[in-house]
Amino acid sequence: MSRPAILDRVEAAGYAVFDAGDYDLNLIGVRVSQQFSNTFNDEFHICYLENGQWQHLQFPCTTDAGTYWVLKPHRVEGTAVLKAGQWRGCWTLGKHKGYEALQQIKPVTVWRDANRDMEIDHDSSQTGVFGINIHRANSNPEAISMRVNKWSAGCQVIQHPKDFEVLIHLCKKQIQQWNWNTFTYTLLED
Repeated sequence: MSRPAILDRVEAAGYAVFDAGDYDLNLIGVRVSQQFSNTFNDEFHICYLENGQWQHLQFPCTTDAGTYWVLKPHRVEGTAVLKAGQWRGCWTLGKHKGYEALQQIKPVTVWRDANRDMEIDHDSSQTGVFGINIHRANSNPEAISMRVNKWSAGCQVIQHPKDFEVLIHLCKKQIQQWNWNTFTYTLLED
């Protein structure tokens, strides 16, 4: 397979592409709308080399909160929405609600949406460690969630549990290959 076109978009935005060798993972989200849709309408890409050949996987995900948390935010400042950018080494293989997931360990910047109008606001931001994890929705592969609802209060959430298992497997391959347990996530917007 030739180099995935999504990596050209990453570079065009001024961000690094990781291609040092096998399992040097490029984790990329693409937010397709500036509205809270309560659906898994965004894209999660994993691009990496395996035996020197490019691999590209794409999964449905959400990069914004579900309606439940938009209307009832955890914080008075409003619901968190990860700002587009490349967040270098900000996640580690850790836990989210007791299961393996990518856990935020370094500061990121989020927009805070407090007006609950279902459009992502860009006028108030905060930087910090807020628990913006990368995890799955429902754990039951036979009952795939169609709505985000409570699955995300600002996290990046992969819709299908089996897709999420692939992500975790590849993260473990990166750790085994490179002996580091930090991951960079690049979030683009259409």
